[in-house]
Amino acid sequence: MPSESSLSSTSSSTRDFKRAHRRSMLSTGSDIQFTRKKLTHQYKLGCIIIAIFLILLLFAAGAVYVGFSYYAEQLPGPLVYRGTFRITDGDVYTNELADPSSRKFKTRSRDYRERLNLLYRRSPIRHGFGGSEILALDGIENKDLVIHFTLNVDPVYIKEVDEDLLENIILEDIRQGDSIVFKDVKIEEASVNIRPNGEITNTTPPSTVAFVETTTQPVRPPRECVQTTLPYCSKMSYRTTSYPNIFEHESVEDVDRNIIPFRELVDAECYNHTYQFVCNVLQPYCLKTDVSILPCRSFCRYFMAGCGSRLPEDLRQRLDCSNFVEYEGDNCLIEPDCGVQKLQNTQIFTKTANIGDWPWHVVLFKDHVHICDGTLISPSWVATTSSCFQGQPKAEWVARLGSVRLSLTHPSVVERRVIGLVKSPVEGSTIALVKLDRPVMITENVRPICLPKRETEMSETSECNTVGWSRDTEQLKRIQVRVTSMRKCENISISSMNSVCAEVAYGQENCHEEEFAGSPVMCVNPTTSTWSIVGITNWKIACSRNGMVRPRMYDKISSNINWIQDTLNSDEYKNDDI
Repeated sequence: MPSESSLSSTSSSTRDFKRAHRRSMLSTGSDIQFTRKKLTHQYKLGCIIIAIFLILLLFAAGAVYVGFSYYAEQLPGPLVYRGTFRITDGDVYTNELADPSSRKFKTRSRDYRERLNLLYRRSPIRHGFGGSEILALDGIENKDLVIHFTLNVDPVYIKEVDEDLLENIILEDIRQGDSIVFKDVKIEEASVNIRPNGEITNTTPPSTVAFVETTTQPVRPPRECVQTTLPYCSKMSYRTTSYPNIFEHESVEDVDRNIIPFRELVDAECYNHTYQFVCNVLQPYCLKTDVSILPCRSFCRYFMAGCGSRLPEDLRQRLDCSNFVEYEGDNCLIEPDCGVQKLQNTQIFTKTANIGDWPWHVVLFKDHVHICDGTLISPSWVATTSSCFQGQPKAEWVARLGSVRLSLTHPSVVERRVIGLVKSPVEGSTIALVKLDRPVMITENVRPICLPKRETEMSETSECNTVGWSRDTEQLKRIQVRVTSMRKCENISISSMNSVCAEVAYGQENCHEEEFAGSPVMCVNPTTSTWSIVGITNWKIACSRNGMVRPRMYDKISSNINWIQDTLNSDEYKNDDI
């Protein structure tokens, strides 16, 4: 039987559990109760006042919008004025200024825009001035310059502005002796004219219509090619020209009347190629309608370096070399130097020839068959050997220039018919000159070789080459040769005092190249890096057996110099046919 003390402890623990259980039951969501305090009259009155204030504010904003939209005076927008003035001293018009994309137009227009901005930003309308723009630069070549411009003005910041005020700002400045805006140019006061842009209905301001009628250059008809008939320039390699030239000569009669200063330049010998340059600018080569070929810029600079100081001032201005184009492949005439290759250092030429390596080499075809080779010595003449034509009935012969591979063509390759043959009168020489039906144009890929001086002889130390055709690929290849004893050639052919014997310079022949009759032997001048023809072979040199070195015999050019020069300068054989 439990004691009294144990019962009392049990009952107390039971009471504690019931209290804890009752507390846990109060924490359930269904038993939670909130007490909400009712709003007083003061709180209700405050809310009503705030709502009324917001409504009034909304109505006020709407009233302001309606008032400004329908009843307020409209603010004027920016005003644009167009103007023009003429500069009579300190600046001139050039044709390049007609092109807004040109560098000169951009530079000049920026200069005058900054002048106008500086002027008006120091004027009474400075607070409302919004800037200027240059619309166009007009005029006649090397005469007065006419400026067309716009002015932007914001009338909000200026009470009164009109065209008279804008004109007076310019006039007051140019009338001052100490102007800092237009101090280096002179503006014609009567030419200053500014009008609102809305009053102008065409692209030219009304005030400058009179200017434009007198300054706009007339539209020229297309330049047509005509025959060159100026006797003084009859030795040029082309036969068509067009007018006017850069000196504004309209016809051959104009050129002939004004040719004396140019003939004096040629007679002065101030430059090696004065004749070619002068004739090309007086009678430019006409390639086709509206396409004329003038000297290249480098050609002009060489001419001016030698003869520029002798030119009258008006002619010197016309011959501004910056107006001539740079060479980009037949777009202009290069300096007609002989014996010049694209690359000047012969050590970097490969064995296989590239376009322009040997620009004087000529391939001779008889009835479309490769028979011989030759060498261009002037725009109209090719040096070769007469053995190519021995026993040959009359046939169609064609000279191909600029070719380095027989089976392929290239844009730089040109062909001419052969219309004449002249044989050397020198005893024992088989050299012959053939005349082309018309001269070739001198380019980087087609140009003549130099002729040697009369006393020039090939020596064992000369750096010389010949060229042959690869039997496998029909590719032109370089063969380095050197002079050797004439005894080595005596067993090959009958030699004479006008012959020279040579052999391959390095090692044995690899038997890949065949040297056709008429092929040249050429030597380079180490000082000038120009090539001269010193000999011509009179037969086809094929490969020797077992790759042994085989000597080659050539006819000397130096023994024929007098005859060659006489032939090139003579018209006697003009109509001779093969």
